[in-house]
Amino acid sequence: MALYKSEFPVLEYSDEGKGVVTPKQTGVRYSQVCVMSFFHECIEMFIEKNNGREIDLYHSESRDYQIYAVEEQGVSLSVVQAPVGSASAANMAEFLFAHGVEALFVCGSCGVLENIEAGRVLVPDRALRDEGPSYKYLPPARFIELNRDCIEVMRRVLERENIKYIPVVTWTNDALYRETPEMVAYRKSEGCQVVEMECASMAAVAKANKKKFGQLLYSGDILFDKEKYDRRDYFKNYSARELLFYLTVETAKQWNTVSDED
Repeated sequence: MALYKSEFPVLEYSDEGKGVVTPKQTGVRYSQVCVMSFFHECIEMFIEKNNGREIDLYHSESRDYQIYAVEEQGVSLSVVQAPVGSASAANMAEFLFAHGVEALFVCGSCGVLENIEAGRVLVPDRALRDEGPSYKYLPPARFIELNRDCIEVMRRVLERENIKYIPVVTWTNDALYRETPEMVAYRKSEGCQVVEMECASMAAVAKANKKKFGQLLYSGDILFDKEKYDRRDYFKNYSARELLFYLTVETAKQWNTVSDED
């Protein structure tokens, strides 16, 4: 065990495996494959359509999140709504892994740093770590590579469904109001095409726990035009949200246990 110190606290890292506080054990074992989505309306329709049942709660100070069990075409899935923000998402991922989840598939939206039309399906293959939690799970590095096994399964599903998609590098940034024109230009120069708030953190939690993580995104608001921010009402793009949720469920259903690549 070692503690790596730095001038900057966010870069300090301990490789000790267990924290003083660990995920509270509820005694419930979840399905090995979990779908986490930011789209509450899609979860509600899916649970109702498939007679899903609530099996547990994830408690946080702001609200409780229902954990559902669903049987979809003979495949057992866990389903939960994702919290917003890297710290909240990392904590929930840790909780899910502690309760038996082996592979976590997430769907959400993102801002675009280049001219990508609204509602396009995006597959992140690496994330720039401009947040906090990933540095508590892994040694400092600028990027984290997403799990290739998960990406391959997502791509197979997208190709089977004849869905055009764009592989992207995402900028995971928790400071929503500090995406300044200068910083956007800098991130673009590093190869980032989109920005969101959770991907790098969840990927780091998964890697540290030797679990699998993959994410699908759809293109939302525009940040590349410094003269005019365009929200594009991305949160009301229900057709994109429903499609992405469906694709995430299909990916989870297609998942098979694979050997660790590390």
